[in-house]
Amino acid sequence: MAAAAKSKKSAPAPSTSPKYVGRTTGLHVSEFQDKLMSANFKAKLTDEQLAQAMRDEFPMAVAYTVDHVAGIRSAWNKGKRPSQNNVVPARTLTAYDAEGNTLIRGKVADKPKRTKVATS
Repeated sequence: MAAAAKSKKSAPAPSTSPKYVGRTTGLHVSEFQDKLMSANFKAKLTDEQLAQAMRDEFPMAVAYTVDHVAGIRSAWNKGKRPSQNNVVPARTLTAYDAEGNTLIRGKVADKPKRTKVATS
């Protein structure tokens, strides 16, 4: 019976190293990132702004870049973040430009496509 109980793998406890505890929030890195992603539906921060927020909160951890943010957002959209328990969010989180417009692969998605106007 004890062997069956040990067969379930649980996620390791978050490190309590100051490197991985938020400077102002006291949150673990993944908790802070998940909260930041969730709040970005409304805040519409750019990837650079999100990366800066992570660098500010965790100055002793990795120097977060826009590539890190893109990876975190991708995992978020697939439901693969620690707080999500493998549940895909109802809305997909996208990247935003400085004006808060939705970006798709680095291009503003809110601009209408040009269409040819027939002339007679």
